[in-house]
Amino acid sequence: MAVKDQTYVPSIPYAPLSEPNRDVAVVYYSRSGHSEAAAREIARMFNAPITRIDADYPRSFAGQAKAASDATARVRTTPRLTRKQSTL
Repeated sequence: MAVKDQTYVPSIPYAPLSEPNRDVAVVYYSRSGHSEAAAREIARMFNAPITRIDADYPRSFAGQAKAASDATARVRTTPRLTRKQSTL
């Protein structure tokens, strides 16, 4: 049986207080809510717009396993680079 992390305390919703800072944007993805809380605090510090990235994975161990599987399936090796001789 899994034990859910009980340390998370949700932060209050955030909206810029005045004209939002156009130099900063906060974009986040959070499964448990911890990253969401950090993103809200960062957005508050900069008075920046904030948006969440949503995924179609269920919030369960099966969803976590599927997300990890999909992430590693898309990893590709770095192409090998070779140095060309200069013709000058």
